Amino acid sequence: MIKDRHTGFLESLVTIIKDTSYSSRFRHAAGLVYKGRFLSIGVNQNKSHPFHAKFSHHSQAIFLHAETDAIKNLIKKYDDPDSLLKRSTLYIARVKYYEDRGKSMWGLSKPCIGCVKAILTFEIPMVVYSLDGDGYNVL
Repeated sequence: MIKDRHTGFLESLVTIIKDTSYSSRFRHAAGLVYKGRFLSIGVNQNKSHPFHAKFSHHSQAIFLHAETDAIKNLIKKYDDPDSLLKRSTLYIARVKYYEDRGKSMWGLSKPCIGCVKAILTFEIPMVVYSLDGDGYNVL
């Protein structure tokens, strides 16, 4: 894998996913980056949240996704969130665990339809997500 700025931000999210303070069920993390630093981080969660429900594509998709969690966290943290969201890059990473082999690797983390709706709603100009194995894609 070629090291560049996108890879560095994705690796930071992978570190968050692997952190023991998060349960192994949190396999996705997302972060909004502006001027080379994370403004907010989000992880997928097994709890419903009204913020994500606004963007879900069906009634069962109510659990907070990493992307909407990162957006929600930025909105709560900053006075001018709309301006920051319109100038930030959203990074999304997934880790796949192979317990029988004792290893992990990057997984495909392409945003779902509901998260794409949130990304478009908040006019986030660039999205970078991890691919299976290694590498990433830019939207």
